[in-house]
Amino acid sequence: MSIRHKRMLGILLGAVMVSLWWGCSQPDDILSEIGSSTFYLNPERLPSLPSDMSYELWVTDNDADTISLGKFKWDNLTKHFTDLDGNLRTDSGQFNLSTDALKYKSILLSVEVHPDVDPTHAGPVMLVDSLNDPDDNPITLRFPLSDSLWNAVSYFNMETPTDSNIYDNEGYGVWFSAFQVQVDTVTDTLSLDSFEIDTVLTTQPADPSKKGQDTFFVENIINIGVDTITRILGFDTIQQIIPVYDRVIGHDGVISPPAKPTRITTELTLYFTVGGSIVIEYGQYFRLAGGYGFIDYSEQGWMYRGWVVSTVAADAGCGTGPMTLPAWGDDDPINRYIPGHSTGSLLSIGRFSIDSVKDIDNPYSIGPRRPDIPGEDFLQNLPNGIPLPAEGLVPSVMNPAGTFGSVIITLEPSNFTKQGVTNFPLIFMTRELPSLRDSITADTLPDIVEEFVLYNKSGAVHGDLVGFPRVNVTLVRK
Repeated sequence: MSIRHKRMLGILLGAVMVSLWWGCSQPDDILSEIGSSTFYLNPERLPSLPSDMSYELWVTDNDADTISLGKFKWDNLTKHFTDLDGNLRTDSGQFNLSTDALKYKSILLSVEVHPDVDPTHAGPVMLVDSLNDPDDNPITLRFPLSDSLWNAVSYFNMETPTDSNIYDNEGYGVWFSAFQVQVDTVTDTLSLDSFEIDTVLTTQPADPSKKGQDTFFVENIINIGVDTITRILGFDTIQQIIPVYDRVIGHDGVISPPAKPTRITTELTLYFTVGGSIVIEYGQYFRLAGGYGFIDYSEQGWMYRGWVVSTVAADAGCGTGPMTLPAWGDDDPINRYIPGHSTGSLLSIGRFSIDSVKDIDNPYSIGPRRPDIPGEDFLQNLPNGIPLPAEGLVPSVMNPAGTFGSVIITLEPSNFTKQGVTNFPLIFMTRELPSLRDSITADTLPDIVEEFVLYNKSGAVHGDLVGFPRVNVTLVRK
């Protein structure tokens, strides 16, 4: 080969090497910049919303850079996307963005009121996922932290703590905890015949300068009748003591008049002589030591709400109305997990942020004294001014349909327009009401724990008939 040909071959090889190096070292976006993105939504178990609410899709990088891709409604029966007027969307589940979607960190689906009073900000976010290349990790919108929420557990009992009596009104309440009657003793030399107590009263060694053998700390004393002491305490701490007797043996406060005072509101320590033994029974509402695993979503605009869907309330006319059904696969799982939904009427148990605190209000309970758990006693002021019939939510006579209804826990957004009237169709937990009254009379058997375990339905598994909603997203970048 001639020198000239060798030189030409070397130039060509050099040009090829430079071209290969340049192409391999440059990002794809330089070769073809992404100018638009399209999201295609495929919902599973996404509930239909009330007529004055809608969904809105967003992409966000941070709070200051959130872009709406549009509002829509979803008809769970027909599986169609519609506009806010109920007309079929021409683009169905397609939503467009005029830039590369991967410039943003997250994709959100919020719940909005219609008309929207604050259109520039997202309402409570119902479903979310991070934005990434779907070839690396498919995009699926789910309820926030639902993988952890799936591990939560809860129980309910049907006692009535606000009536201050463990023996009355079983079946008129629903409280999210276990319940057990505890037994203790107190000695007696005053010939006092009966005691009612809700928790143990701690005794201490007697003060030798006072009469009596034991010392009891109390807050209030009220005289109510002959030969009865009723000690009403808070849950784990003493609230008040109600003794009835002819004379005070010893005390470190001032009682005036000294015999049978009508009421003492100042704190004092009462000393009285004791001996012998009297059995005391009291009710204890308790949870697992580590809690039930509920997640506090209140800062994100979501609260839990408990409900009873009750055939007894429907027959009596004292419920708020029918249940709003979840978007589960068909009637079979709804009938199985929420019996009584078609014939029952709703009663709200109350809203709460987490299971270890009292709920926000108790309109149907008869007193302010409540355990530190969510729940409600259905004893007064029920809807339509109609009380529950005798024996409450679980009568002794078996229902021919085999059920008296269900207890459910839902999650509802802060902007839900039907609060307290019907449930938001996001069912977190559910359990049928007991069909036998004997199962809710734990006070007759002190060793029995009254607890009905609720079934957690917050899973968002692809293809399941039952569970939380999910939206599978296809992303196309051009």
